[in-house]
Amino acid sequence: TDRNLFAACHGLPSSSDSVVKVFQTQQLLAAVKEHAGAPLDGAIAPGLTIRVPSEVVAMAFGPDQLLAVGTRNGHVSLFHSGNGSLVHSWAAHDGPVQALEWFAGGRALLTAAKNNSLLRLWDALSGWQRCHELVVAPADSASNILTADASSGLVFVASIKQPSLAVFHVASNSHRFDYVAEFPVTY
Repeated sequence: TDRNLFAACHGLPSSSDSVVKVFQTQQLLAAVKEHAGAPLDGAIAPGLTIRVPSEVVAMAFGPDQLLAVGTRNGHVSLFHSGNGSLVHSWAAHDGPVQALEWFAGGRALLTAAKNNSLLRLWDALSGWQRCHELVVAPADSASNILTADASSGLVFVASIKQPSLAVFHVASNSHRFDYVAEFPVTY
């Protein structure tokens, strides 16, 4: 994760394409402070513009200035956030990529689809080949909420239909999901 950068995206009118803007966080903060309470029209220093040929639904900064972008059509594209060049792109899922998270120091990328019930790990060292897949819940189940903590290697999937929290670990040396535990959630 590059904490010095911020990315925002929006769809283009009359198109299924999206535009991703990458900003230097410090420049963005300075513009916000300078124009506190006033409209920011034109006040933000221009960021890098990346055009993506689909609707962007997930983004995650990775190592070496990489920005992973997941789209509604199931593709993942890696862009260099310094110059906007496309580094690699592939069909990750047959539906929208709903979440992205970097693991193993940037050597693995987690993608989630089908209400966050289908998780896949992709290995950077093998040219972004899929190295593991995990089905957390049936695809027709109610939405799941996914969050991850790359520093600990933990992936948390909360089920809304049957209130529970499943915990998985991504081992940095094996690029696999290992089941840790599942807990019922009461409200």
